[in-house]
Amino acid sequence: MKKALIILLLAALVVSNAFSAGFSIAGVAQYKWELEPEKAGADSGFEAAGDYIKALYNKATMSNPAPRTSSDYKVMDVVTINNVVYPISWSVDTEFVKLIPGNDHEVIVDIDETSPVETVYNLTATITNPADGSKAEIVIPHTLPAGKVISDPSYEEIVELAYALEAGEALKQEFRLCGKVVAIPTAWSDQYKNITVNIQIGQLADKLIQCYRLSGDGAQALAVGDVITVSGILKNYKGIIEFDKGCQLLGLGDIPNQAALLDAAFALEAGEAMKVKSVLVGTVVAIPTPWSDKYKNITVNIAPVDAPERVVQCYRLGGTGADKLAVGDKMAVLGTIKNYKGTIEFDQGCVLIPAEHYSQTKVLLAAYALDEGKALEAQRTLTGVISAINSPWNDQYKNITVTIVCDGLADYPVQCYRLSGDGAESLAIGDEITVTGRIKNYKGIIEFDKGCTIVR
Repeated sequence: MKKALIILLLAALVVSNAFSAGFSIAGVAQYKWELEPEKAGADSGFEAAGDYIKALYNKATMSNPAPRTSSDYKVMDVVTINNVVYPISWSVDTEFVKLIPGNDHEVIVDIDETSPVETVYNLTATITNPADGSKAEIVIPHTLPAGKVISDPSYEEIVELAYALEAGEALKQEFRLCGKVVAIPTAWSDQYKNITVNIQIGQLADKLIQCYRLSGDGAQALAVGDVITVSGILKNYKGIIEFDKGCQLLGLGDIPNQAALLDAAFALEAGEAMKVKSVLVGTVVAIPTPWSDKYKNITVNIAPVDAPERVVQCYRLGGTGADKLAVGDKMAVLGTIKNYKGTIEFDQGCVLIPAEHYSQTKVLLAAYALDEGKALEAQRTLTGVISAINSPWNDQYKNITVTIVCDGLADYPVQCYRLSGDGAESLAIGDEITVTGRIKNYKGIIEFDKGCTIVR
């Protein structure tokens, strides 16, 4: 409410010539104005009510006739001029915006952030003159951007969403990001128990996220170079993309939000299995069946890093390093989750993944779920071993095409089409490389698109 009042006071400056200096609020949220005596004619209050609404809510300009509204906002349903109450009714002309009654004469303009197309809509205020019942309409144009429906967004997709915000806008829900601390604009304050740090997510060096007044266990000891996970509301504050005040440090390293996957897993009926493979990261809490040299597998139970009470079994787990697993080890697993007689487990054939490669395994799964001709949002980064050289180095075009396999996942090869960068000319089968670029499905081939580069 405090923020709303500040906005109102600023808006009042625009119409100050029409009103006297005496500004007050009748009740909690009504606006009461006293007109200057020489302007207090029979219809002046009605006209002033309209002027006030225009000044407060119509932000159209010559260069921006229909300002963007990509998040919910509020308007008032009444204004008081010279002790006369002028009711205001609101309407919209699009199905993607709803008007919801709020408290204290507020009306919530509820934006559908998943609108499939960009829509120019009109928010119309109808003001009633209680003296004679006459009405005046004020049409206020807005633009509703096309929304994005992203299921289980990656860190890169979240950053892209945040960087699409206009100044003053914020994402509606909390998100978490894992990144490396690259700067500390404001050191730890013993008085306020917070710190401000800037983090880089993956290879997005040009799209840093500020964590404003970050608090939480361990925040006082943060240093440049630390990899941390932060949760909070992302907003655009005067051009700075930041987690708002109140953001929380969840810990060092990558602590992903796995709630949706776990909810789906624990909702399975006995005998049911998920239709697609999933990846989960957690800590080994038990080893029901030790490593078998004969069958090359082991069965372990893991506690997810963000929900340790929801233990999941990894049945007959294979993969590099599975023979060395011990209680307390952090690991990730790729496979099909099912409910086996009440036990939520990864089915036989699941594979051990290094915990630090959890995010890249999610990228692989998302890439292999792409329809032909589609691409993942934002650039991605993968580390893998070259399994084939599809086109040798070309001195004229300074690129090469290779295929990589990540973490031994031979079923998920990724072609790096026309790869360039330092050392690309000398690449050979068996080399481990890190590649960044846009990943797409080109006629059934999952590949980094032309322009991908080696990361050093």
